[in-house]
Amino acid sequence: MKLFANNLEFDTMSTFFQRFCCVLCVIVFFPSGLVAAERYVSDILVVTLRDSPSATSTPIGYLRSGDYMTVLEELDSGDIRVRTSSGLEGWLQKSYTATGKSKNSLIEDLKKDLLNLEKNSKSQKMKNAALAAQVLSLQTSTATATTSEAILQSRIGDLEKRVAEAEGKYITLKDQSQEVEAIYGERDTLLQDKEALTQEVTVLKRDNQELKKMKNIFWFLAGSGVLLLGWLLGRSARKNRRNSLTL
Repeated sequence: MKLFANNLEFDTMSTFFQRFCCVLCVIVFFPSGLVAAERYVSDILVVTLRDSPSATSTPIGYLRSGDYMTVLEELDSGDIRVRTSSGLEGWLQKSYTATGKSKNSLIEDLKKDLLNLEKNSKSQKMKNAALAAQVLSLQTSTATATTSEAILQSRIGDLEKRVAEAEGKYITLKDQSQEVEAIYGERDTLLQDKEALTQEVTVLKRDNQELKKMKNIFWFLAGSGVLLLGWLLGRSARKNRRNSLTL
């Protein structure tokens, strides 16, 4: 940044000296006697502007060294009618004017230019300092961004690991879910078998109850048969005893 400021100052000074040399060349090689549509008051401090081309005419204004004017009319007597930068029109002697600014005016202009250049140089230095501060801020921001990027990359790495772990768990759960589906299939088969067995048990219970009923009936009939047989035997025995007594 310092090198840039120094180069700027060198370029500014070079431009100033080039302008100064150009002005000197104009002063040396172009004398003030040339006729031009635009003229300036020469080195005389104050020039009277009059209402007619006569030294005894009424003054209507005054012009100072370096004042700009436009030539409207020129007489052989050396008087010229001019219009000032403020719009005032009047007469004065051409010998009091020049086609360019006076040397004093040029020096004053050069001084002003030099002062402006110094101000611009200071302003440029301040701008350069501000730019340097901005560059430093940008460098700091870049370093911070680099650090943040590294942190983000680390987090991305951690997230990728977690995603890989999650995918592994998903695959495991998927395999387990397939096993669970197989277990559910076996459970459904067992439930169906259980239902079939339950139905068979129900049928067996019903058959068992019927068998119990038949058994009870059988024993009832058997008991009845035994009783009937005993009664018949008893009756037969009494009959035989009765017959034997009769004999």
